[in-house]
Amino acid sequence: MKLLPYDKFQLIVNAPISEVRERLAAHVEPRSFWNLFAGGGNSDFIGKIESDSFKIHRNISYRNSFLPTICGSLEPHPLGTKILIRMRLHLLVIAFLIFWIFQAVKFTLPFSGIIWADIGQLVFLIGAPLLMTYLAFWFEAKKARTIIEGLYQDTANTPLELSR
Repeated sequence: MKLLPYDKFQLIVNAPISEVRERLAAHVEPRSFWNLFAGGGNSDFIGKIESDSFKIHRNISYRNSFLPTICGSLEPHPLGTKILIRMRLHLLVIAFLIFWIFQAVKFTLPFSGIIWADIGQLVFLIGAPLLMTYLAFWFEAKKARTIIEGLYQDTANTPLELSR
C-alpha cells in the first residue's frame, strides 16, 4: 500500500516509438483555455505530447484538485518501446497542503497545554486533508493507469512487462 500520492511504473510495448506516440496522441486533446473550465470532451486525456515525452491529465467533467499529473517518457527498447510513467499531484496542490499543515500546527499547538482535545483538533486538521488527498488521488490514478494500459492491450501491441 502506497502512502504518498505518487506512482511510478513502466510499460514495455512491442511497437516502435512513433506508433506508441500516435496511439497515445489519438486519446489526448491539446490543452486550451476552454477545457480548463468545461472538460468532459471526447478524449480521455488533456495535455501535451512531444517527440519522446508527454505531460497529461485525465479529461474529467467534474472538479478534482487531486487529479494526478501524468508525466511520461518514451525510450527505445530491444522489444519495442519502454514507456516510463510518473503520476503526482499538481505542484500548487502540494504547496497548499504544506501551507495548510503548517498553519494547523502553528495555530493549534501554542494554545494547547498538551490538552488531549487540542491534540485531537490537530490530528483532525492534518488528518482530514491528507485522507481526502489520498483517496481522491488514488481514485483517479487507478482510472488513468487502466486507460493507459488499455491503449496497448490489443494483440499486436501487448505490454510485455509491467513493473512498479
